[in-house]
Amino acid sequence: MGQETVGGAELDVDALGEFIDECIEYFRFDDGVEVRKDRVRQFQMLFGLCAQVIRYAKGWKSLLSAGLPIEGRLLVRSAIEYAVTAQYVYLSVGGLDRLFKSAQSGQRELLARLHRYTGNGEYLDLAEAVDVPQAGNGLPTIDQLFNIVDPEDVIFRQSYALLSQATHVTTTSLTQHYVVTGDDPRFLQLNHHSEADTFRAQTTYTLALAVMAVTWIVAHVLGDQDTLVKLDQNSDDLRLPLRYDDSWPVNLRSFSDG
Repeated sequence: MGQETVGGAELDVDALGEFIDECIEYFRFDDGVEVRKDRVRQFQMLFGLCAQVIRYAKGWKSLLSAGLPIEGRLLVRSAIEYAVTAQYVYLSVGGLDRLFKSAQSGQRELLARLHRYTGNGEYLDLAEAVDVPQAGNGLPTIDQLFNIVDPEDVIFRQSYALLSQATHVTTTSLTQHYVVTGDDPRFLQLNHHSEADTFRAQTTYTLALAVMAVTWIVAHVLGDQDTLVKLDQNSDDLRLPLRYDDSWPVNLRSFSDG
């Protein structure tokens, strides 16, 4: 695709695609990993979120190959939600505890719903056995997270809103698969098999943001300096931020190395 404009900036969409492929390859970890003792909790709680972003990226590529780019936007929307959550949890003081409370609360509520739906008392027993910490708060909503990591409202809300057009029933849903071919609205050209995505550049950039965010987290947790140096160069070349805590007060940041 070459150069495209996203958010007023000229970006190399082909290079962004190559970067996404490199991040997918990084997450192979065929031989497993060795985690520093003081980073085990961080890795165990965050790797699932980060790996899921990579799986979404792989799914997006598969849908593109199958001629389903619009459907691929759904995966990119999920990827950015996971990535922003992971960055907030990793970079903020108390973030891991907030993630744990939200996860436990969600598990208890899911089991309670299953009990209400099925009438099976075993689900209620399982729900009551889930330990939900009493102290502290759970995670902010995704809209609040976008405000925290992007207080100037530069990219995330706009990207999320755009990608959500494929998730919810909107005006776009009504009109995207046909074209009126003349003055008479009875005569239509149907294009529901179209492989075109008019927002391909924006979608690709948003996914690249997500995979950068989680690849940096895993490399940082593992202390993988070679990858961190490479990502720093990718960040400059592709206009992709490494981390989202630059504007936070020092007392809210888990790390002061950036």
